[in-house]
Amino acid sequence: MKLLDMVRVLEGKDDLTRRRLTLHFLCLYRFKPILEEYRLRWHRGANILAAVGNGRDEILITTHYDVVRGSPGANDNGSCIAVLIDVFRKLKDHRLKNKVRLVIFDDEENGLRGSKAYVKRHGFQNLLGLYNTELVGMGDTVTIWPVTSGAKDHPALVALLEAITELGCPYIEAGKLPRFIGDHQTFQDAGFPGAFCLSMIPGSEIEKIRRYVNSLEETAKNTIPPQEIPLIFRNYHCPEDRSEYLSEEALQLMSEVIYRAVVRLDSWDDRVAPDLVSGGNSINFGREGGHHAIPDYSVP
Repeated sequence: MKLLDMVRVLEGKDDLTRRRLTLHFLCLYRFKPILEEYRLRWHRGANILAAVGNGRDEILITTHYDVVRGSPGANDNGSCIAVLIDVFRKLKDHRLKNKVRLVIFDDEENGLRGSKAYVKRHGFQNLLGLYNTELVGMGDTVTIWPVTSGAKDHPALVALLEAITELGCPYIEAGKLPRFIGDHQTFQDAGFPGAFCLSMIPGSEIEKIRRYVNSLEETAKNTIPPQEIPLIFRNYHCPEDRSEYLSEEALQLMSEVIYRAVVRLDSWDDRVAPDLVSGGNSINFGREGGHHAIPDYSVP
């Protein structure tokens, strides 16, 4: 099955159906996913977990399956589910030193509740690195965010940059993005510096995206002229988030980037980080955040 076909199956489905379909896809590739339930007062949710490898230390690859009401959820985040299942498929036959865990969170669109419940239960003491994904189905340029000064030399970032350099694909590094969050932020706020988010954007719109994102710090979205809003954000959290705007090429490229980064990080042996010749651009905005307490989640 092509990755875009998987996105089309998920497209337009409600959260519970997307959960069921994601479990089905994982079982098709002979994985044994589990549902890890959590509860916050009256609210219940369930994260999807699967793992390959048996090491004590872990690498996480993550995304979310819930959608904003009224959005078909093709790029946000059906594209990421398809990509990470493909990465997991590739890793299945790779001899790993560490455990690689796939976590597809619930409730990202509802205050990051799924990832907060996960961190509350599992912590991150044995975590080597985390690659989260958001909006990976459109464009030709890998975006890594947020890259802050304290994370520049983290092995997870170095392994990622090595993988991108090896593939020769364009990329950019961005700082914290105003008004945009993801499940990686839960780990960063809890004190883990090696959590990064990956997205795909059209290289032809980099400057337009930069102007738009910077403008969000001071301007409400609905006051920005429509022609100034890049397509990837014009389709974000709305009925236009459809698979017709996505490409198999973007999905396959992100899959290969993450796969190679995980393989490199898995073989990390405290070597000195190489001097990388940056092939990307740096887009810096926003502020570096502090640490925040994780709410108390109980499990039924």
